[in-house]
Amino acid sequence: MICIDDYDIFKNASSTLKESSKSTHNGTTMYMSESMLPVVDFDNVKDQYVRDLSVFETPASNDALYIDSNGELFFIEFKAGKMAKKIFEVRLKLFDSLLILSDIIGKGISFNREYLNYILVFDESINIDHDDVVVYQDTPSREWLNSRYIKKGDSEYIRFRLRRFQRLYVKRVFTVGRDEFQDRFAKVWAAEQVI
Repeated sequence: MICIDDYDIFKNASSTLKESSKSTHNGTTMYMSESMLPVVDFDNVKDQYVRDLSVFETPASNDALYIDSNGELFFIEFKAGKMAKKIFEVRLKLFDSLLILSDIIGKGISFNREYLNYILVFDESINIDHDDVVVYQDTPSREWLNSRYIKKGDSEYIRFRLRRFQRLYVKRVFTVGRDEFQDRFAKVWAAEQVI
């Protein structure tokens, strides 16, 4: 288990879920979460991490890192656009973030498999359509059937070819829409903060 306050790089990157979920498209700013829950802005952590390394190319990074009341860590990536064109980017962000986190906290991949989870929050109104069929071979009806079938088996339906990360690099992977993220995670974490 780690504590944010033990790492200056994390303390210096404090933010909120709302700010971490911010994106701008065509001059319009939108937020995928309205939660003011405190998180670590992992894009900021990455910038601090590489500042003195003189790297040729800046690594990619997830949007946020959250540690819940049980000591579980959650990388959170918000994607407002079409996932069909962003799957490679999402995977790269996860790999780079895993390496940066592991170096900062001095823990190996076995620690991540035990304590670190990954959440991809996507805009389901944009991404469950026929344009994505070419990339990950799912149609709206297949998405619906798969999600219902897996929920009956008490398992998580993982979209966008991210299942391979679960149990290999992280404990669990969640691919959820904005509303589901709010209900399953943000509200629960906010309630933990009050206690």
